[in-house]
Amino acid sequence: METRNDYIAGAYFTLDGQGQILRANILDSELLGLDGVCLNNRSLADFVDPGDRGLFSAYCAEASKTNSRRSCNLRLLHNGNRPLPVKMESLPVPVEGKNAVVLQTVVVKMAESEEAREALVQKDEIYTVALRKAGIGTWEWDTGSGRLWWSDVTESIFGFFPGEFSGTYEAFLDCVHPEDRETVAASITGCIESGRDYCIEHRIVKPDGSVVWVLETGDVIRDEEGNVVRMAGIVQDITEQKRKRDRANEMTERLERLVKERTQELTEANNALHEEIAERKQTERELVEKEQDLRRLSTKLVDAQEDERKRVARELHDSIAGKLSAIKYGVEKKLGEMGADVASGGITLEDVLSEVKEAIEETRRISRNLWPSQLEDLGLIPSIDGLIRQFKTHNPDVEMVKEIDVEENKIPKRLKIAIYRILQEALNNAGKYSAASRIRVSLARKNSNLEFCAKDNGRGFDPEMVLNPEGDSSGMGLESMKERTEVSEGDFSVWSKPGEGTAVFATWRLDSG
Repeated sequence: METRNDYIAGAYFTLDGQGQILRANILDSELLGLDGVCLNNRSLADFVDPGDRGLFSAYCAEASKTNSRRSCNLRLLHNGNRPLPVKMESLPVPVEGKNAVVLQTVVVKMAESEEAREALVQKDEIYTVALRKAGIGTWEWDTGSGRLWWSDVTESIFGFFPGEFSGTYEAFLDCVHPEDRETVAASITGCIESGRDYCIEHRIVKPDGSVVWVLETGDVIRDEEGNVVRMAGIVQDITEQKRKRDRANEMTERLERLVKERTQELTEANNALHEEIAERKQTERELVEKEQDLRRLSTKLVDAQEDERKRVARELHDSIAGKLSAIKYGVEKKLGEMGADVASGGITLEDVLSEVKEAIEETRRISRNLWPSQLEDLGLIPSIDGLIRQFKTHNPDVEMVKEIDVEENKIPKRLKIAIYRILQEALNNAGKYSAASRIRVSLARKNSNLEFCAKDNGRGFDPEMVLNPEGDSSGMGLESMKERTEVSEGDFSVWSKPGEGTAVFATWRLDSG
């Protein structure tokens, strides 16, 4: 069985869990035959014999995951090429404030000399100083004799002066908090009997009665037959870390509780919002239905109005205009019979005849305005021509431009009277208010839309003032045009600017085909 006297001091490294050199000294480079070369931040695997590099990687990984010393035999490359058999022994040391460990590693080569033993002692002293600086105590328990050895740091952690601890397993258990004693004893027994890792946080009670938390890790040492002969490990005061961790856990629990409460509030608010949205959607559906009902009613009212206009127009044309025509023919006949004997002075039959003719024309005009018979007889496009000619008769100085880009049979019957009335009102407005010198009338099919526009270059107006429902203005017939457009399921808009003219737009969606 090998002993520590079979080695000489070779090197002392601080490694991370992947074998990266975090700290090295001049003895380390001398062991590798690289005098004066800085090894910090290099991988020790680069100096391991290629045949042992897999063993080295596995050793570092295992050593960083346990809480006890680990050792292995492998070959380093001396001066880059000559294999050098060494023994490597590492102790994992937690890094304060981080969830990580570093491996305090001693690498020694086989030899028998007093110089080697002295070097090993020096390395042990360095190792002890490093542990003391880190506040880590060590302990070793001879399971056979029951003797328990503590380092001075361990005694200090447990509240004893150097050499004051009695050095028995029972004395150790007496220091453990009564509530944790059974758990600690069971953990030690499990490590000895089952090989489980000994790593436990527990409380201890110092001689002065104060209670602190410690972290203990350790492992068993077996003889050649595999029997446990010793148990060794390290201990560290984690009271402050425990307090911070408990505080962090408390804050985490509080935050989780607040998040849960807030989530519940948001869930309830979200459910209420969904209910409100559902109610609003229902209300919107009801409003749409009522709007559709109102539009259907408006359509019926407009149709009834147009039917009534048609009836009145026909009665004017067929009855009153007919009777006036009969009177006119009678007067003309009587004038013919009287010849030169027509009395002079006062109101003459010629005057009466003139009034009758004017009454006939006025009756016909009123009849046409009430119901454009030519719309029914000839269609919309010829009726548009008729409106333009009629407007031109009373406004001869206005240039009229007509742009029709749709066939008569492509215009739905339900839209013809609406377009006719909108154009009629637009021309009436232009004649009364615009003082325009040019008016453009357009009707065209664009894609699936039928678009109407009447635009003039007249004086224009401020739409907000004219369309203001609280104002005194009559709206210049715009409301009537808008209502007719919307009742016929179209979109109406008007553009105007003082000094730049006015444009009236109406658009309807056509069925495909």
